[in-house]
Amino acid sequence: MQRPDSKTKLCPQGTEPCDASMSLENQICYEANDHAAKCPITALKFVSKSEATSKYQPDAAWTVVDFTSTHSVVYSKALDNLPVTKSLIETRPCLDPKFTSTTPDYFFYELEIDRLSAGCPPLEEYSDQQFDTRFEKAGLQIDQKTLQDKSGVLDTLFFLPKYTKSFPDYKDRKSTVIYDFWTRSTIRWSLECDAQDGKSRKEVY
Repeated sequence: MQRPDSKTKLCPQGTEPCDASMSLENQICYEANDHAAKCPITALKFVSKSEATSKYQPDAAWTVVDFTSTHSVVYSKALDNLPVTKSLIETRPCLDPKFTSTTPDYFFYELEIDRLSAGCPPLEEYSDQQFDTRFEKAGLQIDQKTLQDKSGVLDTLFFLPKYTKSFPDYKDRKSTVIYDFWTRSTIRWSLECDAQDGKSRKEVY
């Protein structure tokens, strides 16, 4: 992924911005022949089929893809934003990516390491903030039972020693734990910093 030069405000030689109408800080540069395949998605949502038809299909900036019998996925490569680079399915994304959020309704099997976690810990260096507010809800929810059933996790749990004995109502309880689908754009990095030795995104990361 290449970005415009902070001084000339132009893409590197041989490349063009994916969408020249975007603000300079959000522009991504690729060779013209690679635009269709490589230009990134900058917005993604799950919407009802009726909303997809009435609101997004008439808008050339959005692409509509059938997802289920009731929902469609809509995405854009033209929305003035940095590329969407991360997605999560959980209650609410933690600011510390090593942790996963939990809910009061959640329960753990005795051998699960996560049972020792209290969810998202407050980070002192960020004023005790717990959650990553850069994530946005993408419009889709799923209960834990359905998610684990579709992924095969539920079958694995069922055959673990004492699982059904410890949680005889596990299916009902898992149905009450609701997860959202979240997306986050890549972390912002100013072009001015990108041009400085030792401060570019590549060098820092």
